[in-house]
Amino acid sequence: MTTQSNPMRRFATLRCGDPFLFLRVAFYLPHDCPVDAGALERRLHVAFGPARIQFFSGGWSEWFYIEHDRAEFECQRFIENFFEDPECVRPFSGIAYHQGSQILKAYDEDLISLFGPPPVLHEDGLPY
Repeated sequence: MTTQSNPMRRFATLRCGDPFLFLRVAFYLPHDCPVDAGALERRLHVAFGPARIQFFSGGWSEWFYIEHDRAEFECQRFIENFFEDPECVRPFSGIAYHQGSQILKAYDEDLISLFGPPPVLHEDGLPY
């Protein structure tokens, strides 16, 4: 969960805390979305509260212990319920992202294509 405009940058900083972390899916809320993304993120943290990992010292971490399929399903369901629209989440497309008017569900390959570094090319111009 992040409110940053580039989720890959946030992902890179999180990997410092867990080098085995992988990114499965991200939900993009456009800037003109009628809800504060930070407020939505806080509500998701509360909803996933039972799965939050507790430090040995008793404090709570930013991490949750939850299967990725369940987390994806619960996030989408939470967003759809929040907006009272079961079809508000659309599949990712570069065009829809640049138009910035829809809630999009993007998988890791979508995010890498948009925010990741350009692919390394052979001298013939094709990617490795």
